[in-house]
Amino acid sequence: MKGNRLRDTAMGQTTTPPPLTLEEFSCLPEGEVNYELQDGTAIAKMSPKRIHSSLQRTLLFLLSDWGNSQDCPLPGEAYPEWGICLQKDGQDWAPVPDVTYISDQKLASFPWKMIFAL
Repeated sequence: MKGNRLRDTAMGQTTTPPPLTLEEFSCLPEGEVNYELQDGTAIAKMSPKRIHSSLQRTLLFLLSDWGNSQDCPLPGEAYPEWGICLQKDGQDWAPVPDVTYISDQKLASFPWKMIFAL
């Protein structure tokens, strides 16, 4: 895969390929494994275990209910495993959080290209 940090070359030596850009990362083919972009490298996200999944589901429902309630100060939605694009220390970073809450106001201001890129 293009995102591997080290590649074998002749004579058993390794080289470090150039870091992936956010655009290159977003063009990687989709598959059964989710990847996160960290420090220019595509890193496979580990599959959650039972307890983790249960907590993720509970948090997703709680945040969704809160975001849709009448007294919510910042209405919005919660999404599971949604790849997002951020900047961390001046570098593109594309984590896949277990749960992402985004307000309706913030979602409306996002460029649609970025929302559907990952």
